[in-house]
Amino acid sequence: MRTPKRLAPWLLALTLGSCVSLEDTHMPRGGILKDQRTVVLVFAGPGPVMSQEDNKAETAAKITPGLAYIVQSSQDERDLASSRDLAQYLPPFEAAKEFAAELDKVLASVGHPGKFLSPAEAGIAKEQLDAFNKSSDLLDWRLRYYIQNPDHPVPRNYSTLLELDDALIFEADLAYGVAQDDQQNATPTLTAVVKLYKAGTMRLLWRHEAALEDKPGQRLLYDFKRDGGDLIKKYRRMMPALAQKLGDDYKKELQGAGLYLPARPAAVAVSTSAPSGFTPYSFAPSALPGMAVSTAAAPAPFVPPPGVSMSTTTAAALGLTPIGGASAETQPAQQPPTQTQMQGPKSGNSPR
Repeated sequence: MRTPKRLAPWLLALTLGSCVSLEDTHMPRGGILKDQRTVVLVFAGPGPVMSQEDNKAETAAKITPGLAYIVQSSQDERDLASSRDLAQYLPPFEAAKEFAAELDKVLASVGHPGKFLSPAEAGIAKEQLDAFNKSSDLLDWRLRYYIQNPDHPVPRNYSTLLELDDALIFEADLAYGVAQDDQQNATPTLTAVVKLYKAGTMRLLWRHEAALEDKPGQRLLYDFKRDGGDLIKKYRRMMPALAQKLGDDYKKELQGAGLYLPARPAAVAVSTSAPSGFTPYSFAPSALPGMAVSTAAAPAPFVPPPGVSMSTTTAAALGLTPIGGASAETQPAQQPPTQTQMQGPKSGNSPR
Protein backbone atom coordinates (compact mmCIF):
# COMPACT_ATOMS: atom_id res chain seq x y z
CA MET A 1 0.00 0.00 0.00
CA ARG A 2 1.32 3.43 -0.90
CA THR A 3 1.77 6.05 1.75
CA PRO A 4 -0.71 8.93 1.32
CA LYS A 5 1.02 12.16 0.48
CA ARG A 6 -0.79 14.03 3.25
CA LEU A 7 0.70 11.82 5.98
CA ALA A 8 4.26 11.68 7.16
CA PRO A 9 5.99 8.41 6.14
CA TRP A 10 6.55 7.43 9.77
CA LEU A 11 2.87 7.80 10.69
CA LEU A 12 1.80 4.71 8.79
CA ALA A 13 4.71 2.80 10.29
CA LEU A 14 3.28 3.14 13.80
CA THR A 15 1.44 -0.14 13.53
CA LEU A 16 3.11 -3.04 15.32
CA GLY A 17 3.12 -5.29 12.31
CA SER A 18 3.44 -2.72 9.57
CA CYS A 19 5.52 -3.80 6.58
CA VAL A 20 6.24 -0.16 5.69
CA SER A 21 10.02 0.06 5.34
CA LEU A 22 11.70 3.43 5.23
CA GLU A 23 14.40 3.99 2.66
CA ASP A 24 17.82 2.63 3.55
CA THR A 25 20.80 4.94 3.78
CA HIS A 26 24.02 4.13 1.93
CA MET A 27 27.56 3.95 3.23
CA PRO A 28 29.72 7.00 2.46
CA ARG A 29 33.17 6.41 1.01
CA GLY A 30 35.84 6.62 3.65
CA GLY A 31 33.30 6.23 6.43
CA ILE A 32 35.25 3.45 8.14
CA LEU A 33 38.95 3.50 8.98
CA LYS A 34 41.16 0.42 8.91
CA ASP A 35 41.11 -1.39 12.26
CA GLN A 36 38.67 1.18 13.67
CA ARG A 37 36.94 -0.14 16.78
CA THR A 38 33.36 -1.18 16.01
CA VAL A 39 31.13 -2.25 18.89
CA VAL A 40 28.33 -4.68 18.01
CA LEU A 41 25.17 -4.06 20.05
CA VAL A 42 22.11 -6.28 19.58
CA PHE A 43 18.72 -5.44 21.09
CA ALA A 44 15.31 -7.10 20.89
CA GLY A 45 11.75 -6.01 21.48
CA PRO A 46 10.10 -6.77 24.85
CA GLY A 47 7.72 -9.31 23.32
CA PRO A 48 6.28 -10.83 20.14
CA VAL A 49 4.96 -8.49 17.47
CA MET A 50 1.39 -9.45 16.60
CA SER A 51 0.02 -8.12 13.31
CA GLN A 52 -3.16 -8.69 11.36
CA GLU A 53 -4.07 -8.06 7.75
CA ASP A 54 -6.24 -5.05 7.00
CA ASN A 55 -9.81 -5.77 5.99
CA LYS A 56 -11.44 -3.86 3.14
CA ALA A 57 -12.93 -1.22 5.42
CA GLU A 58 -9.60 -0.52 7.09
CA THR A 59 -7.80 -0.32 3.76
CA ALA A 60 -10.34 2.21 2.46
CA ALA A 61 -10.22 4.25 5.64
CA LYS A 62 -6.43 4.57 5.54
CA ILE A 63 -6.54 6.37 2.22
CA THR A 64 -9.28 8.73 3.39
CA PRO A 65 -7.98 12.07 4.72
CA GLY A 66 -8.83 12.53 8.39
CA LEU A 67 -9.56 8.83 9.05
CA ALA A 68 -6.14 7.28 8.54
CA TYR A 69 -4.75 8.32 11.93
CA ILE A 70 -7.87 7.19 13.80
CA VAL A 71 -7.89 3.77 12.09
CA GLN A 72 -4.18 3.34 12.62
CA SER A 73 -4.41 4.16 16.31
CA SER A 74 -7.22 1.66 16.72
CA GLN A 75 -5.18 -1.04 15.01
CA ASP A 76 -2.17 -0.26 17.19
CA GLU A 77 -4.18 -0.81 20.36
CA ARG A 78 -5.69 -4.01 18.97
CA ASP A 79 -2.29 -5.43 17.94
CA LEU A 80 -0.67 -4.38 21.22
CA ALA A 81 -3.34 -6.25 23.19
CA SER A 82 -2.90 -9.33 20.95
CA SER A 83 0.89 -9.19 21.42
CA ARG A 84 0.54 -9.14 25.19
CA ASP A 85 -1.86 -12.06 25.02
CA LEU A 86 0.53 -14.15 22.90
CA ALA A 87 3.54 -13.28 25.07
CA GLN A 88 2.09 -14.98 28.13
CA TYR A 89 2.12 -18.34 26.34
CA LEU A 90 5.79 -18.21 25.29
CA PRO A 91 8.60 -19.64 27.43
CA PRO A 92 11.54 -17.38 28.47
CA PHE A 93 13.45 -16.36 25.34
CA GLU A 94 16.67 -14.30 25.26
CA ALA A 95 16.18 -13.21 21.68
CA ALA A 96 18.90 -10.53 21.65
CA LYS A 97 21.57 -12.82 23.13
CA GLU A 98 20.80 -15.70 20.76
CA PHE A 99 20.65 -13.48 17.68
CA ALA A 100 23.91 -11.75 18.66
CA ALA A 101 25.66 -15.13 18.64
CA GLU A 102 24.47 -15.83 15.09
CA LEU A 103 25.29 -12.32 13.88
CA ASP A 104 28.84 -12.49 15.29
CA LYS A 105 29.54 -15.61 13.21
CA VAL A 106 28.51 -13.84 10.01
CA LEU A 107 30.21 -10.49 10.67
CA ALA A 108 33.58 -12.21 11.01
CA SER A 109 33.71 -12.71 7.22
CA VAL A 110 31.88 -9.72 5.71
CA GLY A 111 35.06 -7.75 4.92
CA HIS A 112 34.52 -5.01 7.50
CA PRO A 113 37.75 -2.92 7.56
CA GLY A 114 37.38 -2.13 11.25
CA LYS A 115 37.72 -4.38 14.28
CA PHE A 116 34.52 -5.76 15.78
CA LEU A 117 34.21 -5.73 19.59
CA SER A 118 31.62 -7.17 21.94
CA PRO A 119 30.02 -4.88 24.57
CA ALA A 120 32.19 -6.50 27.25
CA GLU A 121 35.37 -5.91 25.22
CA ALA A 122 34.36 -2.27 24.79
CA GLY A 123 33.72 -1.88 28.53
CA ILE A 124 29.94 -1.42 28.27
CA ALA A 125 28.18 -2.76 31.36
CA LYS A 126 24.91 -4.73 31.23
CA GLU A 127 23.16 -1.93 33.14
CA GLN A 128 24.10 0.50 30.37
CA LEU A 129 22.76 -1.89 27.70
CA ASP A 130 19.49 -2.21 29.60
CA ALA A 131 19.22 1.58 29.77
CA PHE A 132 19.72 1.77 25.98
CA ASN A 133 16.69 -0.50 25.45
CA LYS A 134 14.13 0.91 27.87
CA SER A 135 10.51 1.14 26.75
CA SER A 136 7.06 1.09 28.32
CA ASP A 137 5.67 -1.51 25.93
CA LEU A 138 6.21 -3.05 22.50
CA LEU A 139 4.64 -0.15 20.63
CA ASP A 140 6.81 2.35 22.49
CA TRP A 141 9.89 0.23 21.70
CA ARG A 142 9.14 0.31 17.97
CA LEU A 143 8.55 4.05 18.03
CA ARG A 144 11.83 4.67 19.84
CA TYR A 145 14.25 2.24 18.23
CA TYR A 146 12.85 0.39 15.26
CA ILE A 147 11.46 3.06 12.95
CA GLN A 148 12.77 6.53 12.19
CA ASN A 149 10.62 8.69 14.47
CA PRO A 150 11.10 12.47 14.45
CA ASP A 151 9.96 12.58 18.09
CA HIS A 152 13.03 10.50 19.03
CA PRO A 153 15.83 11.65 16.66
CA VAL A 154 18.56 10.20 18.91
CA PRO A 155 16.90 7.31 20.76
CA ARG A 156 20.22 5.90 21.94
CA ASN A 157 22.88 8.53 22.45
CA TYR A 158 26.24 6.72 22.28
CA SER A 159 28.14 10.01 22.42
CA THR A 160 27.73 9.88 26.20
CA LEU A 161 30.23 6.98 26.25
CA LEU A 162 33.39 9.09 26.12
CA GLU A 163 35.68 6.04 25.99
CA LEU A 164 34.10 5.17 22.60
CA ASP A 165 34.51 8.62 21.09
CA ASP A 166 36.66 7.29 18.23
CA ALA A 167 34.64 4.09 17.71
CA LEU A 168 31.73 2.99 15.55
CA ILE A 169 28.51 1.38 16.80
CA PHE A 170 26.99 -1.47 14.78
CA GLU A 171 23.46 -1.60 16.21
CA ALA A 172 20.92 -4.34 15.44
CA ASP A 173 17.29 -4.28 16.61
CA LEU A 174 15.41 -7.57 16.34
CA ALA A 175 11.63 -7.90 16.25
CA TYR A 176 10.01 -11.34 16.38
CA GLY A 177 6.33 -12.17 16.08
CA VAL A 178 3.59 -13.60 13.90
CA ALA A 179 1.51 -12.30 11.01
CA GLN A 180 -2.12 -13.37 11.24
CA ASP A 181 -4.60 -13.57 8.36
CA ASP A 182 -8.38 -13.48 8.51
CA GLN A 183 -8.49 -17.29 8.89
CA GLN A 184 -6.58 -17.22 12.19
CA ASN A 185 -3.49 -18.63 10.50
CA ALA A 186 -0.28 -17.32 12.10
CA THR A 187 3.05 -17.13 10.23
CA PRO A 188 6.26 -16.74 12.29
CA THR A 189 8.22 -13.63 11.31
CA LEU A 190 11.62 -12.15 12.11
CA THR A 191 12.66 -8.63 11.15
CA ALA A 192 15.77 -6.63 11.98
CA VAL A 193 17.02 -3.10 11.45
CA VAL A 194 20.77 -2.49 11.52
CA LYS A 195 22.42 0.90 11.85
CA LEU A 196 26.05 1.99 11.81
CA TYR A 197 26.85 5.12 13.81
CA LYS A 198 29.91 7.20 14.58
CA ALA A 199 29.74 7.08 18.35
CA GLY A 200 31.31 10.48 19.00
CA THR A 201 28.98 12.46 16.73
CA MET A 202 26.02 10.04 16.37
CA ARG A 203 26.27 10.42 12.61
CA LEU A 204 24.31 7.64 10.87
CA LEU A 205 26.52 5.96 8.25
CA TRP A 206 24.22 3.13 7.21
CA ARG A 207 20.69 1.87 7.87
CA HIS A 208 19.20 -1.33 6.50
CA GLU A 209 16.19 -3.52 7.19
CA ALA A 210 15.67 -7.22 6.45
CA ALA A 211 12.75 -9.57 7.12
CA LEU A 212 11.99 -13.28 6.99
CA GLU A 213 8.79 -15.28 7.37
CA ASP A 214 8.34 -19.00 7.88
CA LYS A 215 5.50 -19.89 5.53
CA PRO A 216 5.98 -23.68 5.93
CA GLY A 217 5.81 -23.18 9.70
CA GLN A 218 2.39 -21.53 9.56
CA ARG A 219 -0.09 -22.82 12.14
CA LEU A 220 -3.33 -21.72 13.76
CA LEU A 221 -2.71 -19.06 16.37
CA TYR A 222 -4.40 -21.31 18.91
CA ASP A 223 -1.78 -24.01 18.28
CA PHE A 224 1.07 -21.59 19.00
CA LYS A 225 -0.63 -20.56 22.25
CA ARG A 226 -1.02 -24.19 23.22
CA ASP A 227 2.66 -24.92 22.39
CA GLY A 228 4.66 -21.72 22.74
CA GLY A 229 7.93 -23.65 22.68
CA ASP A 230 7.30 -24.64 19.06
CA LEU A 231 7.12 -20.98 18.06
CA ILE A 232 10.41 -20.27 19.86
CA LYS A 233 12.04 -23.18 18.01
CA LYS A 234 10.93 -21.68 14.71
CA TYR A 235 12.48 -18.34 15.64
CA ARG A 236 15.77 -20.06 16.44
CA ARG A 237 15.80 -21.86 13.10
CA MET A 238 15.21 -18.56 11.29
CA MET A 239 17.92 -16.59 13.09
CA PRO A 240 20.95 -17.94 11.14
CA ALA A 241 19.24 -17.13 7.82
CA LEU A 242 18.34 -13.60 8.90
CA ALA A 243 21.87 -12.98 10.21
CA GLN A 244 23.33 -14.26 6.93
CA LYS A 245 21.03 -11.99 4.92
CA LEU A 246 22.13 -8.97 6.92
CA GLY A 247 25.77 -9.97 6.53
CA ASP A 248 25.45 -10.40 2.76
CA ASP A 249 23.74 -7.02 2.42
CA TYR A 250 26.42 -5.34 4.53
CA LYS A 251 29.18 -6.93 2.46
CA LYS A 252 27.61 -5.55 -0.74
CA GLU A 253 27.36 -2.12 0.86
CA LEU A 254 31.06 -2.19 1.80
CA GLN A 255 32.00 -3.25 -1.72
CA GLY A 256 29.91 -0.46 -3.24
CA ALA A 257 31.59 2.11 -1.00
CA GLY A 258 35.09 0.80 -1.75
CA LEU A 259 35.56 -0.22 1.90
CA TYR A 260 35.53 -4.00 1.56
CA LEU A 261 38.62 -5.61 3.06
CA PRO A 262 39.00 -9.40 2.65
CA ALA A 263 39.69 -11.35 5.79
CA ARG A 264 43.36 -11.76 6.61
CA PRO A 265 44.71 -15.32 6.26
CA ALA A 266 45.42 -17.03 9.53
CA ALA A 267 49.07 -16.97 10.59
CA VAL A 268 50.87 -20.34 10.52
CA ALA A 269 53.29 -21.03 13.36
CA VAL A 270 56.60 -22.58 12.21
CA SER A 271 58.83 -24.42 14.66
CA THR A 272 62.61 -24.27 14.13
CA SER A 273 63.43 -27.04 16.59
CA ALA A 274 64.16 -30.54 15.26
CA PRO A 275 61.57 -33.18 16.12
CA SER A 276 62.36 -35.97 18.53
CA GLY A 277 64.42 -38.77 16.95
CA PHE A 278 65.68 -36.55 14.12
CA THR A 279 68.47 -38.01 11.97
CA PRO A 280 69.86 -36.54 8.76
CA TYR A 281 68.78 -39.50 6.64
CA SER A 282 65.52 -40.52 8.24
CA PHE A 283 63.74 -37.15 8.37
CA ALA A 284 61.94 -35.59 5.41
CA PRO A 285 59.62 -32.55 5.60
CA SER A 286 55.93 -33.10 4.95
CA ALA A 287 54.80 -32.07 1.52
CA LEU A 288 53.02 -28.73 1.31
CA PRO A 289 50.27 -28.04 -1.23
CA GLY A 290 51.85 -27.61 -4.64
CA MET A 291 55.33 -28.63 -3.48
CA ALA A 292 56.93 -31.99 -4.29
CA VAL A 293 59.27 -33.52 -1.75
CA SER A 294 61.84 -36.06 -2.89
CA THR A 295 61.81 -39.33 -0.99
CA ALA A 296 65.08 -40.65 -2.51
CA ALA A 297 67.23 -42.62 -0.09
CA ALA A 298 70.24 -40.90 1.45
CA PRO A 299 73.64 -41.84 -0.02
CA ALA A 300 75.20 -44.89 1.61
CA PRO A 301 78.24 -44.33 3.85
CA PHE A 302 81.63 -44.79 2.12
CA VAL A 303 83.10 -48.32 2.26
CA PRO A 304 86.68 -48.82 1.02
CA PRO A 305 87.09 -51.58 -1.59
CA PRO A 306 88.27 -54.98 -0.37
CA GLY A 307 91.98 -55.08 0.32
CA VAL A 308 92.30 -51.32 0.54
CA SER A 309 93.38 -49.99 3.89
CA MET A 310 92.79 -46.47 5.04
CA SER A 311 94.09 -44.75 8.06
CA THR A 312 91.59 -43.25 10.44
CA THR A 313 93.38 -39.95 10.01
CA THR A 314 92.71 -39.93 6.28
CA ALA A 315 89.13 -41.12 6.76
CA ALA A 316 88.45 -38.41 9.29
CA ALA A 317 89.90 -35.77 6.96
CA LEU A 318 87.51 -36.89 4.24
CA GLY A 319 84.57 -37.09 6.61
CA LEU A 320 84.20 -40.87 6.03
CA THR A 321 83.55 -43.68 8.44
CA PRO A 322 84.57 -47.21 7.34
CA ILE A 323 81.85 -49.75 8.14
CA GLY A 324 80.82 -53.25 7.24
CA GLY A 325 84.10 -55.05 8.04
CA ALA A 326 86.34 -52.73 6.06
CA SER A 327 89.80 -52.45 7.60
CA ALA A 328 91.21 -49.20 8.76
CA GLU A 329 94.89 -49.12 9.50
CA THR A 330 95.76 -47.21 12.58
CA GLN A 331 98.85 -45.08 12.07
CA PRO A 332 100.47 -42.75 14.51
CA ALA A 333 100.10 -39.15 13.83
CA GLN A 334 102.91 -37.67 11.72
CA GLN A 335 105.67 -36.08 13.86
CA PRO A 336 107.46 -32.91 12.80
CA PRO A 337 111.01 -33.52 11.34
CA THR A 338 113.98 -33.36 13.66
CA GLN A 339 116.69 -30.77 13.31
CA THR A 340 119.12 -33.41 11.90
CA GLN A 341 116.61 -34.42 9.26
CA MET A 342 116.11 -30.80 8.30
CA GLN A 343 119.92 -30.18 7.97
CA GLY A 344 120.53 -33.25 5.71
CA PRO A 345 123.76 -35.43 5.56
CA LYS A 346 127.16 -33.94 6.40
CA SER A 347 129.38 -32.82 3.55
CA GLY A 348 132.08 -35.39 4.36
CA ASN A 349 129.74 -38.24 3.63
CA SER A 350 128.29 -36.90 0.43
CA PRO A 351 128.67 -39.27 -2.54
CA ARG A 352 131.00 -38.51 -5.32
